[in-house]
Amino acid sequence: MKAGELIAIVDSIKQNEISEDVKFAWLNEAEARVLCEIRKEPALDMGAISCGESELSVPSPYSKMYSMYLVAMIAFVLGEYDTYAKANAEYEQVFYEYAKYCIRTR
Repeated sequence: MKAGELIAIVDSIKQNEISEDVKFAWLNEAEARVLCEIRKEPALDMGAISCGESELSVPSPYSKMYSMYLVAMIAFVLGEYDTYAKANAEYEQVFYEYAKYCIRTR
């Protein structure tokens, strides 16, 4: 999935005024965590996701973790802490499901 497509989906679900640049930064954080914790690669290029055409590395159905991370961060910024907690818990669950998938298929 492309970063721009994901941001458009999240924006249609969760209304917000947060800039795309901030959302790209958040996607880079999520991507860096995948690289460091799951793939055991150094996350040297923290700006890898810099435009709407940038491809996200985690495949479907696990790519849902990106949208959950964006929803969580948007909710946090908006002071919606219950929504943040729920979206962050979902993000963590999908992240660990993807990690288990990677371990099984190595």
